[in-house]
Amino acid sequence: MGSRLDRVTDWPERARDANYNATALAKACSVTRRTLEHFFLATKGKTPHDWMVESRLALGCAALNQMKLVKEAAAAAGYEHHASFTRTYKASFGMPPSQAGGAQNSSSPPT
Repeated sequence: MGSRLDRVTDWPERARDANYNATALAKACSVTRRTLEHFFLATKGKTPHDWMVESRLALGCAALNQMKLVKEAAAAAGYEHHASFTRTYKASFGMPPSQAGGAQNSSSPPT
């Protein structure tokens, strides 16, 4: 592509710093949101928003696999409210995170 975005290697950190907001991420990269979208579509095959959702879910899944509580997994994935994480997780995987392999339900103590 030949843009300054080609040199960025710390996308996960930049996304976190932008609070997983595509407009804020574009601003932090000194480009328009449309330029960022074009770059992501060309290099990652998805929009910045979709990429950030997938990245956050991966962080949450990793936390769940470490036997974390759902609310801890949500925090690890950058969600302020575990309900938002649960909604996104269920929309993506067809089940709530409390039913994931290693997950612990946030309302019950570990056994």
